[in-house]
Amino acid sequence: MERLQTELPDQIVVGGAKYGHASAVAGNVAFLFGGASSINQEENIPLYFNDFYMLTVSPDDVSWEEIPQSGDVPSAREGHTLCVVGGRLFLFGGVSTPEASECLSGVYSFDIVSLTWDCLATGGVAVRTLRHSSAAVGDNIYVYGGILGGNRTDDLLVFNTVSLSWTPVKTSGSLPPAL
Repeated sequence: MERLQTELPDQIVVGGAKYGHASAVAGNVAFLFGGASSINQEENIPLYFNDFYMLTVSPDDVSWEEIPQSGDVPSAREGHTLCVVGGRLFLFGGVSTPEASECLSGVYSFDIVSLTWDCLATGGVAVRTLRHSSAAVGDNIYVYGGILGGNRTDDLLVFNTVSLSWTPVKTSGSLPPAL
């Protein structure tokens, strides 16, 4: 598991509460990737994670299990998004420093059966916003809003998981405001 930060105190406790993680649901399983935790509450120094868990919910049990990862494992991050499309998880965005003005590059795909990550070669102009939201519809993942260079945006992009390409989406009607 990769953890990024600047200065590590002599003693820390890893685990427990996190923020900025991403989750996605497939059937009765919720997948959770990465996130951050403050190692020093007073100075708000974040510790970033790239750990990967699944929460399985059944009528008799609700249980967590860490997922072994191989392949092109995404770097530690928070503020990213994760979507399920056709038996694969797609991850993009996030930051690994508090000073970041745009998100980390790369689109990652996780095969739920082989437990392997791939960093995908994609076309078009990829999402760059921090703290955007995303949702899967068919073979597409729609990404809305976020922050870029300190400014809120109301951009809408679509990532096609078959062609592996990004396209800006022209919409009609009233967009939610970038307040």
